[in-house]
Amino acid sequence: MILVDYREDSETKGSHGLWDDLKHTSLPIEQSSLEGGDLMFIGKGPEGKEVTVGVEFKKIRDLLSSLRSGRLQGVQLAKLQQYDFRFLLVEGEWRHDDSGRVVLRSGWREWKVAPGGWSAAELDKRLLGLTLRRGVHVQPVVTRRDTVRWVESLYRDFTDVPWDDHSSHEGAYRPPSAIPVSDFRQFIMGIPGIGAKISREVEQFFTRGGKVSPRRAIAARAATWQQIEGIGAKGAQRIDDFLEGE
Repeated sequence: MILVDYREDSETKGSHGLWDDLKHTSLPIEQSSLEGGDLMFIGKGPEGKEVTVGVEFKKIRDLLSSLRSGRLQGVQLAKLQQYDFRFLLVEGEWRHDDSGRVVLRSGWREWKVAPGGWSAAELDKRLLGLTLRRGVHVQPVVTRRDTVRWVESLYRDFTDVPWDDHSSHEGAYRPPSAIPVSDFRQFIMGIPGIGAKISREVEQFFTRGGKVSPRRAIAARAATWQQIEGIGAKGAQRIDDFLEGE
């Protein structure tokens, strides 16, 4: 069950309307009076333990205002510390202009300088400080649809399967070219000048009746090797010399 704080006073109106949008999802939600954060739920943590997850939700303008006044750091995030996992979800679209100032989207094509005289570097440092020194993961989203989707993803990640059963963060790298190579090709690639690509041509050349003959390949002389695409006269002679032990 996700508990959603019902209070929407003038200082927390960044969460305005979130309850109504979450009602249109399949999420189990319930309104409540939360001491900290706008959303909270209990999830599955490490070693089978239950953990509490808290989310403080802000629209970008409210974020900037509360950061500047210190309300976010001194009051709201202090109360968020009661949860095992803490998130700051920021809704809105912002970027920096040529002067390095934070600008907010105010229309389809219009951007306006953010109130409060924010530089992009200052905002970056403030948000990094919240993550690195307060243990609050900052998650930016653009639209309300993004907000609802992210809340659902967060809830599912903590409740669908046990913590230790998650594996999406792991994986072994497998190069796209890692294609199984036959024993013959592995053997033939031991000859100088024959790589993976040419070994395929060699295998096809020495295959008769569906079977490949390593003995015929070893017994072949330069004139025979030269017939294989990609080897050439000089390459064929080097292979002949190698097989002869020269």
